Amino acid sequence: MLAIGGCGDSTDDARQATAPSVTTGSTDTSAPVSTTVAQNAPLEGDLPAGTATYELTLPQPGSERLTMTATLPGGWTGVDGWVLRKNGGVDNREGVAITFWGPPHYVYGDACQWADSAIEAEPTVDFMADALAAQAMRDASTPRELTVGQHRVIELQLSVPDDLNMATCDIFEGTRYFQSWASADGSTARYHQGPGQRDLVRLVD
Repeated sequence: MLAIGGCGDSTDDARQATAPSVTTGSTDTSAPVSTTVAQNAPLEGDLPAGTATYELTLPQPGSERLTMTATLPGGWTGVDGWVLRKNGGVDNREGVAITFWGPPHYVYGDACQWADSAIEAEPTVDFMADALAAQAMRDASTPRELTVGQHRVIELQLSVPDDLNMATCDIFEGTRYFQSWASADGSTARYHQGPGQRDLVRLVD
């Protein structure tokens, strides 16, 4: 299972974040583009417009290495092998980002009070979709099923409350986090940048 998260300051931003054509484990380059760039390039630095196959380095310890074929417009940057961002990413109110994740070890029943709501995750798209849809404070959309290339995909939209007080959320190593899922030791987690953030999650089978 692969989890792909598009995030921004609004639902439109989150959907824009997934606008590049991305296919994992495929070399389909049928989308109309003007440039084809090198194959098996690292997902790092300024990325040229066009279609390329990139190596993904997923953030969770022990994750398998994957390749991704993506058709990108100009202005996208790769970071650490698992993040695509534009306009500075989600640290900028005008920015958007796409992140790529392997199967999480834990998913949380409450994204703010997460320390006591951890659920051991099953590495399936159905389990993750149901768990995220039921997550407290997320105002989740109803999961919908898609087909992307040869892959079964479940998509849902999530949000961070506009009036969230981060001071009420649990702490990890001195910092308070609002987060969706995490690795086994908690050191690698899908945390959210602040109130009002919108996320479009695609779970790829």
